[in-house]
Amino acid sequence: MVDGINIGVAYAVINKKIIEPQTSPVFKDKVKPEERYESVEAAMENRSRLKKFLAEEDRRKGIHHSGEN
Repeated sequence: MVDGINIGVAYAVINKKIIEPQTSPVFKDKVKPEERYESVEAAMENRSRLKKFLAEEDRRKGIHHSGEN
């Protein structure tokens, strides 16, 4: 029984020090606080500017899309 506890403690240490930092991306925030939009309206405005830019680029290149995704 003591060996099982020792193995459990060893695994917990290895998991915390080696495995967890390399394999737990679910809990890490990829978008830094300074990169976040201030509001939903700001995000929508940026999205509409991007769509407008892409539409102008497509028009300039002569590419026409039948619909949006």
